[in-house]
Amino acid sequence: MRTQAFPPVAGLQPALRAVRLDRAARLISHLTHPPIIAVVSIVLAASAAATPRAWLLSAEYLALTLVVPLAYVLWQVKCGALTDVQLQRREQRLKPYLVALACMAVGVCIFRAGSAPRVLQQVAIAGLGQMLVLFVVTLRWKISAHAASIAGLAVLACRLLGPLGLLICAAVPLVAWSRVRLGRHDAWQAAAGACAGATIALAALSV
Repeated sequence: MRTQAFPPVAGLQPALRAVRLDRAARLISHLTHPPIIAVVSIVLAASAAATPRAWLLSAEYLALTLVVPLAYVLWQVKCGALTDVQLQRREQRLKPYLVALACMAVGVCIFRAGSAPRVLQQVAIAGLGQMLVLFVVTLRWKISAHAASIAGLAVLACRLLGPLGLLICAAVPLVAWSRVRLGRHDAWQAAAGACAGATIALAALSV
């Protein structure tokens, strides 16, 4: 009677480990998508301000800077001008980044005109500065927006939450690893994104 051959268990372990690592990287990447981090940053700043007006202005800012750019990207994907909402191809990021830049600039003006709490204005300025740097760098290179966003949030969390903010700092290398693991960026692009995000946030919070 002929016996069925099975691959050795030891041979399956590296493949299974790779699948699990890929799944973990995808989960981390999805949970730390820049728009999600932007919402967390604004909510954290509004919580620190702790006034009804701060929450109202924050809602207006998020509607302008997140909903409008996302609607534009979805429309472009539907028209076939963009391949996906993740904007994985560097050359397809320019127009969406310009739309986001315009919306963020208006958002900063809304905060200033509405006399928003200082911390909200600082976060808005940091977001605008980050997007501007990402746009300029994208003209020649593919820097990691995920790493930039989480690094900026880590700086904000350390400023507002003290030692608890270190928990967010621990997420920075995890996010960078996930982007490299998924092949979206190399290590230099992830590191550059993290450095840019942290530096811009530090500068904005000292204004």
